[in-house]
Amino acid sequence: MNTGVFFDLDGTLVNGTAGLRFARFLINKKLLQINFDVLIPTLKAFYDFLTSDVEGYIQGFDTLWALSVKGVKQSKIQYAALKYAPIEFNNIRKNMLSELNNHRRRGHKLFLISASPNELVSALGKLLSFDYSIGTRLAVRNNVYTSKLRTPYLTGKDRLVVMRRIAKKFKVSLKDSYAYGNSINDLKVLMAVGHPVAVNPDAELLTFARKNGWTII
Repeated sequence: MNTGVFFDLDGTLVNGTAGLRFARFLINKKLLQINFDVLIPTLKAFYDFLTSDVEGYIQGFDTLWALSVKGVKQSKIQYAALKYAPIEFNNIRKNMLSELNNHRRRGHKLFLISASPNELVSALGKLLSFDYSIGTRLAVRNNVYTSKLRTPYLTGKDRLVVMRRIAKKFKVSLKDSYAYGNSINDLKVLMAVGHPVAVNPDAELLTFARKNGWTII
């Protein structure tokens, strides 16, 4: 069996929120359909609440994201994500890049799981040579986004379902694997592996990590 390493994106692998920065990039490229003055404050509000009721707020974000790209060609957003990924690379935490490279040298399978848009997550995964990456996915018809979301979602129990599917596909032993997360909302994923790592954790995750003797960086 292989050893896997599961990375969260926002606040873990990168400083701050990659999804918000990508949204600004797309707005500047005139690829989003929602007005800047409406979209950015709403996205900011969503991310500000990531440490509380994430599953409630993620629905609002996902709906907003789906509406904002409705009618846009998927290929345009994918191309924009590939162009943006090297810019977002500058926001990667130096210590996390070291962790990533260390796991790669050890021959571990690398996975990126995030609620950020799948186009962005996939582009970053490709840039960083992850074995598999997945983010929030939208339904597409004839290369054009509809306003529908694809399941499973990338939060809570659904994220754990996705994680287990990845582990099965890549023949990964979860008890021998690692997971990196920064929020109490990452708890289900962190508890599923033998080597959980709390990265600059919020107060709740910090307390839980200390109580259970987890690695904290």
